[in-house]
Amino acid sequence: LQAFTDGLRMAVPEGAGDNPLAERFGGQAFRFEEENDLGWRTAQFSFGEQGGSLLYENATGSHRLDFAFGGQARQPFPETHYFGRRIGQPGGRGYNCFVSAAWAERTCDGCCSDTLAVWCQICDTYLAELRMEFCFGPGELTVRMRNHAEWFLEGYSGFAAGVSGSDE
Repeated sequence: LQAFTDGLRMAVPEGAGDNPLAERFGGQAFRFEEENDLGWRTAQFSFGEQGGSLLYENATGSHRLDFAFGGQARQPFPETHYFGRRIGQPGGRGYNCFVSAAWAERTCDGCCSDTLAVWCQICDTYLAELRMEFCFGPGELTVRMRNHAEWFLEGYSGFAAGVSGSDE
């Protein structure tokens, strides 16, 4: 049993840890349409050899979510207004989460040939999974998110389309 449990790992998206799109779109800021399912205003990525960061702004403020390629980046989820031990009372802290990513060679509903898949697994007082897909195009970013959670992750499900701040 110990050997079995020692071998357990959290799922990570299938795909590569690098892609030429990372160099092209890393550091580029995207603005979103005012009305979108996610309530996102801006997004920006930075990429490194082992992972990267997603910086975004939504209705609750500016947030950062780090991710690892082929592994997990452990951190508190950037939203702190979710319920704590008592439903109805905000916990005042981000739930512990593990975030992984990969460049997947598949389409995001036909919008692009390469997609950055980012999976966030929340393991804390409550459990949840958030799957995000980011499709980069010339001067644009399309985002699709699905969440599986009870009582939280509102605003992290749906679609959003953004354009580059530099309009390349």
